[in-house]
Amino acid sequence: PSSGRQIITTRLLRHFNVIYIEQNDSKALKELFKTILSWKLENSSPKFYEPILSLTGKISEATARLFLELSKEPDLRPTPAKFHYEFTLRDVSNVLQGVCRASPFAIKREDDLIKLWAHECLRVFHDRLVSTQDRDIFFRILKLKMKEHTGKDWENIVPSEPLLFGNFVPCIYADDDKTKEPLKNIYCELSDTKLLKSVAESYLQKYNESHKGKLEIVLFMSAIEDILKILRHITCPLGHSLLVGVGGSGRRSLTTLATFI
Repeated sequence: PSSGRQIITTRLLRHFNVIYIEQNDSKALKELFKTILSWKLENSSPKFYEPILSLTGKISEATARLFLELSKEPDLRPTPAKFHYEFTLRDVSNVLQGVCRASPFAIKREDDLIKLWAHECLRVFHDRLVSTQDRDIFFRILKLKMKEHTGKDWENIVPSEPLLFGNFVPCIYADDDKTKEPLKNIYCELSDTKLLKSVAESYLQKYNESHKGKLEIVLFMSAIEDILKILRHITCPLGHSLLVGVGGSGRRSLTTLATFI
């Protein structure tokens, strides 16, 4: 056991049959999740472009390699102060579950799918880290795996940060025809921060007009980012999250608004 873990005594273990299951290697994980991801993208309607479908194997392998690297990183091991630094196969499946939300209307280039994958890695792994040093370690590994498996550099893929995805801002148009009504409930990149802030503020206004208990909050960009993170969790099947912060930081208010959206 590592630091902060209790040793199970042999006196207790003698009552059980102890079975050790070897952890899957990256090749096995790649084949497992590639099968799921390929089936999902290949059976979408309308169809994805072929270059995008060819990325499923690379993304699956990159996710598996990222998971294994994070699990072995000494500075990201669970400790009493960071007891939640426990990475499991469930995290890998959560990343690819987010990638499976891709829509052919929003994902039209290879770079779009790679950005979606990077965003899901941020939400699953990065948001769990509590210090700048740990986040820097994660970014170093993420950028390395992106370069190794997709041949793309983070700086070229993500020219402006933060990298955000969501489905409550109508900014995707059928056939790229902006004379038509925008498509709704499309999980896409939200690069237009002005539009994002405007839509978030409109939802806040609607909530205050329809509820007695008004939300007296100011939606600056950091708060909107937190709303998007909460939305991602509660819109995923069996999604859940633990919000950690000091009292008065807006956890309840932002969760209330996210639930309303």
